[in-house]
Amino acid sequence: MPEQPNKSLRIRALTLLEQFGDLPSMPQIISRVREISEDPKSSAADLANIILSDHTLTTRILRIANSAFYGQYSGKVSTITQAIVLMGFNAVRNTVMGIAVYDSFAKLERQAEFDLTAFWTKSLGCGVVAKNLASSLRFKSSEEAFIAGFMHDIGQPVMCMVFAGEIPRIGLLVSHSADPVRHEHEKLGLDHQEVGEWLGKKWNLPPILLKPIRHHHRVGIGPHEKSQHPLVDLIYSADMIIGKLADPSVDNNEITELIGSDLNRLLGIKREDLANIIENATTQTREIARDLQIKITGFAVAPKPTASATGVQPAAPPPEYLETVQRLSVAERELAIFREVGTALKEGTSEEEILQTLLEGIYRGLGFGRVLLLRIDRAAHRAQGTLGFGVSSQQQVHDVSIVLKDGFGAIVSCATRNKMINVLDAQADLYQSLLDDAEKAALDSPSFCLLPLAAGDEVEYVVFLELEGGLPIEDDKARSAESFVNQAAMALERFRLRQLLAVGKPTNEVDSLITLAFKK
Repeated sequence: MPEQPNKSLRIRALTLLEQFGDLPSMPQIISRVREISEDPKSSAADLANIILSDHTLTTRILRIANSAFYGQYSGKVSTITQAIVLMGFNAVRNTVMGIAVYDSFAKLERQAEFDLTAFWTKSLGCGVVAKNLASSLRFKSSEEAFIAGFMHDIGQPVMCMVFAGEIPRIGLLVSHSADPVRHEHEKLGLDHQEVGEWLGKKWNLPPILLKPIRHHHRVGIGPHEKSQHPLVDLIYSADMIIGKLADPSVDNNEITELIGSDLNRLLGIKREDLANIIENATTQTREIARDLQIKITGFAVAPKPTASATGVQPAAPPPEYLETVQRLSVAERELAIFREVGTALKEGTSEEEILQTLLEGIYRGLGFGRVLLLRIDRAAHRAQGTLGFGVSSQQQVHDVSIVLKDGFGAIVSCATRNKMINVLDAQADLYQSLLDDAEKAALDSPSFCLLPLAAGDEVEYVVFLELEGGLPIEDDKARSAESFVNQAAMALERFRLRQLLAVGKPTNEVDSLITLAFKK
């Protein structure tokens, strides 16, 4: 840490920081994601449920999963379940955290003292470069590098908020200083690294992110001397690269020449790998900004002119036209998701993934409020909760364990007859002979639908469906869900057949046999 020029200045700054009441609070989603990350009993379904509770967040995660940033998966990810399986739990978790942090600072756009767009441009670019450096150097987690680069300067907008009246446009002043940390200490008595760490601790960020936030300027460490934390050196290097890229007077080849030797000694990065990272940085930053819906400058594409800009206002369509378009839009969306989920089910790499993809497809694609998977345990005469989608459903499903009575109950009827059961009103006399009191208590729903899932001769699972508010489920909607279940049943059969045939047979021969077995 630089020598403190004025202790009283520092004490005053720390006091203002602690007393400032308008800082963004920790986004709730970060808290929930951290709880899941630290719970050994949590699953991918827990994380998927959090993401799926926010339609905008779901869209952004699916976009980034299919982007060039994850080139090997581009265009292949149809569901959040797939994103978690293919990208990895940590990658999706960190992306969610990054989006949440960005959204929490959105109100700063109204403040003239700080150019937030330029700030996020640099931050996002640093994250992109850090991830690519980490991948090239085979770091343990390139995803941690991305989020660390994205958040490393988070103390700057906080300082702007707290001390806006004393140091106008602090970001601009710091960016033009040869020693920004010392500059901040001279003006305030503390620097953005300390402030960022302070906020990170308030938000309960993991230590692996706090280290680069606190030490990314490597104060007191020589340019070729390694720090105690490799991620700190990585973010320092990424920040240096982005700083050079921001200078229009220097081209990419010159940047490689200027810093190639230094970064080779510090990180061990090869000159050709560095040149490739620098060459792709601006394009990748622009693409990921679009997919995450983050406003940036410099790398951004100019917006297309709108119809209103031409002064021509189109006539408003009649209400019946809008209603028809809306119905077609819903049907088209359901069909698109049905196809996406079908592809995802077919490509499932485990039974758990197939079942989770099924429930997510029904939940997201058809707009159900709660979707539960009940495993039929015939030996124990029980229907056991296995998986759930919807608010708190993942926790609820583990509490469901229903005793099955021979010849009685909706679940037994669904499983033994292998037919859909649609209960429009659980309290109506019509259903009293069908429903068991234990079922009604465990499922706790005024109206619901049960769908059988048989991947062989017997029904192995029953899928429970409920709309928001417990509204009755129309037959058309139930039939749509049934189509998802039938696809999942076939996907399970394919997967099991593949497992049986895979022993001692080449992959192409297995694929041919499976194609033949399922040929219509």
